[in-house]
Amino acid sequence: MKIQKVIDEVNNTWGEEHEEKKKQIHWENIVVKPLKIFLGISIFYLYGIICYSILDAIPDVTPTEGAIQGWGYIFNIPYFVFDIRASMIISLASILLSLYVSVGKFADGDDSISGDAKRAVYRRFAKSVSGIIFAVFILNFWHGLFAGYFQGTSYAPEIFESWKYGPGWGKLIIPSDMDLSRYGDVPLWSLLFLGWFTLSSALLLTQNEKDILVRNASFLRKINRIREDDARSLEVEYKLAQELWEKDQESNSRPFKLGYKYGTAVGYVSRFALDSNYSGFKFRTNLISYRKFSEVRWILILWISSIVAFSVISLFFLGFPRGIWIGLATVVLPSVIEILISWVYTGYLHKDIQLIDVRQLEGKKKNLWHLRFFFKNTLGKLIIRLFYGASSIIGFSIFLGRAFQDGILVDEVSKLYLLYAMFIFVFSVAVYLLSFFLRVAVKSIYIEEIKDYSIKFVPADFSNQHDIQNIKYLFVAYIYCLMLKIDEYYSDYKSEIHVIESKAADEELSGDESDIKKNRSVNHDGIVYE
Repeated sequence: MKIQKVIDEVNNTWGEEHEEKKKQIHWENIVVKPLKIFLGISIFYLYGIICYSILDAIPDVTPTEGAIQGWGYIFNIPYFVFDIRASMIISLASILLSLYVSVGKFADGDDSISGDAKRAVYRRFAKSVSGIIFAVFILNFWHGLFAGYFQGTSYAPEIFESWKYGPGWGKLIIPSDMDLSRYGDVPLWSLLFLGWFTLSSALLLTQNEKDILVRNASFLRKINRIREDDARSLEVEYKLAQELWEKDQESNSRPFKLGYKYGTAVGYVSRFALDSNYSGFKFRTNLISYRKFSEVRWILILWISSIVAFSVISLFFLGFPRGIWIGLATVVLPSVIEILISWVYTGYLHKDIQLIDVRQLEGKKKNLWHLRFFFKNTLGKLIIRLFYGASSIIGFSIFLGRAFQDGILVDEVSKLYLLYAMFIFVFSVAVYLLSFFLRVAVKSIYIEEIKDYSIKFVPADFSNQHDIQNIKYLFVAYIYCLMLKIDEYYSDYKSEIHVIESKAADEELSGDESDIKKNRSVNHDGIVYE
């Protein structure tokens, strides 16, 4: 019994929850978030280089000098604005050191609400400064990596074969008189390492569950708005979500937290996962559900037929392998991406949730929400589409320019170029029309799938009181996931301030978990109290 008591005390001090929390903090702050930010900065910074490299790989296609030089001004911003040398790195290191030391000491003696607010603001400030310095390091890394290669003063390894030497258009970006000696002072790998170290340290040092609770108070506001007078139409959905939440909390050994992987717990939560869009969740659907519907099958058949037809036309006009390259770049790639978006990206499936969130806001708050939604979702999707659709736009422009080289159609070859440019335009438009119809079909199937899945978990007494066929199950899922997140953030907050009810109850009652669960209650916001 003594050994068991020691084991129990150790588990109370450092149990499975602590270990999972440690792994989560380590994985998110040291690997996932820095990698995401690094890829985001890199893709936007190297966008022009990627486009010109693709064009250069296509036979008889050369990017215009004006376009290359215009992108060169953007590419060289790190050279003229961020002069990172050994002495500058030392200065930045001292700034970061003083910044990070102050994170734990700022307003340390103030235990009031004002003190919490001051510390929260300073942690956010420290994270913002670290993010800026991270971006500076990454931009200098990429500029230093490619500058000598484009200028012709450095070369790639032999394994790259024909790509060992920089492209001819690279000298338009990096002129021969540009002094690149600064990159000899600092190894490029050190910029990458310092950038990662800066951002990871900031994320770890500024992580605070109190801040998380305050920052995510929007979940509480959303729940409250749903329960207000303007949202009486969702009263039944709210009650059902609360019953499902309470039932799942009782059926699982410990409160379940919504993660980025689909749940392993039993109950309604098993097919839900966390997502970064405005709805905050995604629902796992089966591909078989989509294949059963004739609308989806016919759209895909028509889509594949369009790709095959355009490939044949490209081979007829341009021959092999140019026709294959143009076909892949202008039609096949956008088609693949759009199909993947239709199945993978769930944000567009939840537009009804967006409308209910915005409907109850007024004036300035509604405008700010629309602005935030535009930059976070609409603009992001637009940039992604422009990124992989640039080849279609460029291909159309090239062949249209060849058709009207002298301002008029001078011969039969020019007419063929014009005809092929029109084919690129028509098939590119067809891709986005088909993607629209596919998304409409997928959304209807998605909504039906949520409905069929949710009905299985509706309690018998609830189905006797309400017409379960007319319930909006998308909002049931939305409210249910809000409750999960509210409970999670509240639990983390209480853990941070060392008020852990379950462990205290274990010590006072000498440990019967069933007795503790009986004492748990849920308020109208979905928060667990003792």
